[in-house]
Amino acid sequence: MKTAVYISFTALFIFLLSAVYANAQEKDTIHFGVASVISPGESYSQYSALSDYLGKKLSMKVAFFQKDSYAKMNSMIREGEVDVATVCTGALLDLNEKDYKVLAIPVVRGKSSYHSYIIVSEKSGIKSVDELKGQTFAFTGSLSNSGALYPTYLIAKNTNHNPDRYFSKVYYTGNHDKSIFLVNSGVVAGAAVDSLIFEYFREKYPEKVANIRIIDISPEFLAPPIVASGKVPDKLFKRMQNVLTNMHKDDDGRKILGGILVDRLIPPDSHSLDSMIEMKKFLDARSR
Repeated sequence: MKTAVYISFTALFIFLLSAVYANAQEKDTIHFGVASVISPGESYSQYSALSDYLGKKLSMKVAFFQKDSYAKMNSMIREGEVDVATVCTGALLDLNEKDYKVLAIPVVRGKSSYHSYIIVSEKSGIKSVDELKGQTFAFTGSLSNSGALYPTYLIAKNTNHNPDRYFSKVYYTGNHDKSIFLVNSGVVAGAAVDSLIFEYFREKYPEKVANIRIIDISPEFLAPPIVASGKVPDKLFKRMQNVLTNMHKDDDGRKILGGILVDRLIPPDSHSLDSMIEMKKFLDARSR
């Protein structure tokens, strides 16, 4: 009997000790992840200030992680290796609902949505997607909505072809600014890019889009959100959300948001992933 009581007490002590340790860990460091939708250097300059701001407001250290693909960042979100991350909306379709919780959505020029732009070089003379048939084309990554899912759906729906048969050659660039560069320099005839990234470059670096024409604009999609791993405790989630959705109210927060051309960050609203889910279902059905 004494042995059983001793074992029970020991188990309880270990459980309490582990809980205290986990709580200490939660309060010590926040792990912030960024999937590089634009070049690594540009991503770092954009989001390191945001992650530092979040850590300062939470009185926590910050560990900053940057990955060169949506799939790698999704894996870190799924496993709880990052607490908070910036993601592409298309990449969310590769996660289960239990894997993540949406923390905040960016509002840009008064809207919490974005588009996929199909772009070409002005010098090419191309004025429609139909004229891209047999030309070279650049996607960003396979999990990107604006850079892969939407243009693939557009081609399949309108021509009954897959991109690898519709275009003479398809490239995967890994990020949107590389796709913009390849079109602007005439290396590829066209590309599909995130409207928010394109407009960011149009304002910050107009020379990088000076030779570009937009020939197709998709319907509105949910703007790429900031998410928390599903493993983040509710208390920390609420603290992070409070900081992010109020950062437009102080000078430092406004300066950081202004640097990435975001008006403010808002809690999840009525937007959904439904339109992207329907596009994916359509393409999955065609591939069977």
